[in-house]
Amino acid sequence: MQVRILPPPPTLLPGSSETPSLVAPEDHRAYSYLLGAYLGDGYLCRMPRSWRLEVYLHRDDTPTIQRVRTAIGALLPGRRVGLRAHGAAVVVTSYFKGWPALFPQHGVGRKHTRPIVLQPWQRDIVERYPGDFVRGCIDSDGCRHRRIVRGRNYPAYSFRNHSEDILALFAEACSLAGVRWGRANRVTISIARRADVGRLDQIMGRPPEPGPFPLIREVGQRPYSFRSYVGSGLPIRKFAMAANS
Repeated sequence: MQVRILPPPPTLLPGSSETPSLVAPEDHRAYSYLLGAYLGDGYLCRMPRSWRLEVYLHRDDTPTIQRVRTAIGALLPGRRVGLRAHGAAVVVTSYFKGWPALFPQHGVGRKHTRPIVLQPWQRDIVERYPGDFVRGCIDSDGCRHRRIVRGRNYPAYSFRNHSEDILALFAEACSLAGVRWGRANRVTISIARRADVGRLDQIMGRPPEPGPFPLIREVGQRPYSFRSYVGSGLPIRKFAMAANS
């Protein structure tokens, strides 16, 4: 039997008298999720006396905004987590001197212009909680969408990032979580098989979805794929099944 000895995660962080919560399994799950969100669309900003974590999310995606806030609160109990409007986005922010130690992937320049490598203690957490890492990546830089195959409407997931290292980490976590994946193009990983979409729906906390759905088109208009957006406010119109036209 082989035993792998890993260095412990940071407890007392450089430049800070505060200790992040990274002891209980729930803390590791929160960290794995937040690491995915940070690598997807997060940033560390140097401030005069501290560091600011910023995670960019769509302003209408309230559940994801709350999940990111909850994950930060689990790691740093009692600290304020702020929100800032930025166009169509909401930026979740948190000030903490120890952020660079928790996210050592921070560096000069954009993530896709430099190597992104996990520390051994980070890899250990992600390998134990790959689903949380995948969820963080998709929440920040991925999406669930619809695709039409032979006139049938199927759900699928995509994760898009210009860093080959981050794409590789996402793909590895998907494999560990039991989700098969494929490369749609140079910067996009796609999950489209029905069983894998169902598994990813479980990870993302979505209820099972029946399907596939027939292609639907508006009467007198060109065919299009039915898309269900929460809170889209689209007007109710008369529809007809494409098969009956």
